[in-house]
Parts: sequence; C-alpha cells; structure tokens
Amino acid sequence: MRSVLTLILFLPGMVWALPDQFLPALQKALDSDAAWQMEKVFVPSTLVLESEGKVSCRVRNGIVWQVEKPFTKTIRLERDGLRMLVGGNLGGTPPGPLHKPPHYDRILEAVRDLSKGETSSIEHLFLLESLPTKEGWCIQLTPREALLGRVVKRAVLWGNELLERVEIIDPQGGRTSLRFTPKQNLGAEFWGE
Repeated sequence: MRSVLTLILFLPGMVWALPDQFLPALQKALDSDAAWQMEKVFVPSTLVLESEGKVSCRVRNGIVWQVEKPFTKTIRLERDGLRMLVGGNLGGTPPGPLHKPPHYDRILEAVRDLSKGETSSIEHLFLLESLPTKEGWCIQLTPREALLGRVVKRAVLWGNELLERVEIIDPQGGRTSLRFTPKQNLGAEFWGE
C-alpha cells in the first residue's frame, strides 16, 4: 500500500519553467483510465516484486487503484480517506474504516488545484525540476518536508500527451517503476458512469 500512496503523491507535480505538454498531460491523467505495470526493487536484498492492474482517476470522485496480479486488491482514495478491499472489487460502500495518512488532505488539495491548472499547493510539498529529454517531458520531484522524505527520496515523471512512466526512489535506495497504458471505459466499472 505504501507504493500506491507514494505514486498518488506524485501524480500531480509542477515546475516553474514547465514544458508546454506537462500541465495538460497531468490534467488529462487526473480524469482518465489506464492499465499499469509496476516493478519494485527492494534494497539491499534486490528482491523484485512485479504487479499490474488498472487505475481510474476522477477528480470529482477520487482515485481507484486496482491490483490484479500477483493478487487482487483495490484501494479507493476518497475525500474522507482511503478504503481498501483485498480479494475483490469495490462496490457500494466497502467494509472497514477510512485511513488518512499524513499529508492526505494537502495532497488531495494539490490534485484538485492541478485539475484547475493551479500549482501553488503542489509547490509547497515538492521541489520540482524539469530534466532534459529527447521528446516529451521529464520532471523530477524532491520532497520539501522531512515527513515526505522518509517515504521517498525523489521521483521522476515522463510523458508526452499523457503521463507514461514514473520512477520513485526511496531513501534506502529501493526503486519503484510504473508504466501506464491508456484504457477506455473503466469509469463505468469503478464509478457507475
């Protein structure tokens, strides 16, 4: 679950001199559906965990992150907190209490602001830097606050018209790499659209 939360921290992100495609790509990502593949390398063991699933983002509703392999787990990020169901899909109100990790409200505020084209909320959480790339855009995010720094050392986002890849480095040197492939019509499955 920590990897999913870390990814959600980095879905939104801005820089002061941002590439032209960057803001529109992340605005689209915040109201879209995708399949994802993840590889997590743990350090110092070099153990590799591979997983895959689907994600559906709707700024008005939240984010549903569904793991399909190696096991089934669904996490729903809502305004009031996180809900998780292991072994099935979320339908109606899932059982269990809501959980609110540190910075949850600030991150949701940053996501809402980003969907409106505003960047000040995210700039308070992360130092952002545009990195050179042959095509598209590449942004590095470094946490400004110690609490976030305990979870992630830095993250790098790549994309063109949409967010395509994210790499997250944790303070111990572990690496989480995610690749996204656009999907259609997950909204009906997750949000009843």
